[in-house]
Amino acid sequence: MTGALLFYTDGVTIWDKNHVVIDTGLSGGSGSTTSALIVPKPANSGHFYVLTVGGSGNPLKYTLVDASNPSSISIVTGQRDINLASSCNDKIAVTRGANCDEYWIVTKKWRSNSFNRIKLSSTGFSSINIASPGGARPDRNGGQLKFSPDGTKLVYANRYLGWIQLFDFIPLTGAISSKRAEIKFNNCYGIEFSPDSKMLYFAVANTGVNADIYQADAVNPLSPRIIGNLSNPSGGYSSGAFQLGPDKSIYIARDNENSVAAITSPDTNGVACNLVPNAITLSAGTNGRLGLPSHYYSTNCPDGGFPDPSSQPEDPCRCNGCNQDAEQQNKELLNRAGSKFFTVPSTNNNSSCSINPLPINGNCTNLAIQNSTKLKPCFYFHWGDGNNDQIEEHDTEVFYLTVCNNYNDITFKGLRITKITLIPTVILDKIHIVPDRFVSLDCLEPCSCQTREFAMITRANDTAGNYTLEVEYCYEEIVIVSSANNGIAEFPITITED
Repeated sequence: MTGALLFYTDGVTIWDKNHVVIDTGLSGGSGSTTSALIVPKPANSGHFYVLTVGGSGNPLKYTLVDASNPSSISIVTGQRDINLASSCNDKIAVTRGANCDEYWIVTKKWRSNSFNRIKLSSTGFSSINIASPGGARPDRNGGQLKFSPDGTKLVYANRYLGWIQLFDFIPLTGAISSKRAEIKFNNCYGIEFSPDSKMLYFAVANTGVNADIYQADAVNPLSPRIIGNLSNPSGGYSSGAFQLGPDKSIYIARDNENSVAAITSPDTNGVACNLVPNAITLSAGTNGRLGLPSHYYSTNCPDGGFPDPSSQPEDPCRCNGCNQDAEQQNKELLNRAGSKFFTVPSTNNNSSCSINPLPINGNCTNLAIQNSTKLKPCFYFHWGDGNNDQIEEHDTEVFYLTVCNNYNDITFKGLRITKITLIPTVILDKIHIVPDRFVSLDCLEPCSCQTREFAMITRANDTAGNYTLEVEYCYEEIVIVSSANNGIAEFPITITED
């Protein structure tokens, strides 16, 4: 697992990592609390089930996605929008089984006190049966259904009928016990467990009012306490879905608002759990609705809980970067660099480097192994907002460094800028370059460029003069990329007469 995006869905349409539609017309819907949830196919790396439900008595369905080749994701033939359970409301929950190579999928029956309970293993779906735990109430659409991360509790919010119900769950057998606790709570929609499974969080989802955010003991939630409040300036629903994230924060959707709230320390008791009303600001002109992307965590399995970056296997190419939209961000930086008036190639670039790297030549013909014995990338310095622009003694000059690989047969792995200095050196508080060290460029692939943004801040009257901007860099290794990836091996064989 590298954490890189493969595909995503809203329960109706599936897009690949490049936001290209793979399929559309699935059976989820914008009116569902949990329109879709993605589950890996056990013992089959690269295949995923997309579970969808439309609510209001419609069936739970699955679609099998083949993502074994991230560049060519497809729907498995004959495995699209297949009925899995009938007469469901609009919520799905998933947890791992006791032996960790199985999953339990649970939905609530439409206007019933029963649950659909389904086991998924390496042999497929089985044990599709009905569980009717004592004390369960009939349900309608609206309100989340969640497993605790340790897989021992199941909770659901019944918004329209005004109940929160908590049940014990046994991962070994999939048994849903009699009701553990029940809270009379009108208009509850979002609900979530803390990462350690000891706390429960929920809120009112009503129009025209602010939302009090509640915390309760997940074992005995009968005495919830308010840990904060979300304002509701738009007058929409006061809160939406709650979702535990991989960073162990609980995120809260805000209807018709330009931000997402978060509880950043949800394992902590009381207001110290830290409710942040505007934890994430959405893009300009974009407002949230009631939902958030749904997924599950199962801390009872070593590979099903919260990602630990230090324990994740390293991407062998290290080309994915730290975030999923690194490629798009690099394009934006390249465009900004191209808008600068001056582009200066490094004085010690190889002779094969072009004068200006932009636009990028994606079909370069230089061969590193034949043309050079000292292999290094090309560097370019972009600065200036006009023909008369100068770097002055009291100035903040935004500049860009572009690094290009102009070879078509090698990749620079683990490339990073280690230090940027002015020669001759200047006292730091007079001229400051930000950042000035440890800037990662990850993988520089054949015939490609990466750009990073910097600022030079000058604040002194005695710094005028000529300098050299010195950029120190390193890379871990060079990998030869060859199109000759097949061949024939021949061996002389002699067969003699009998």
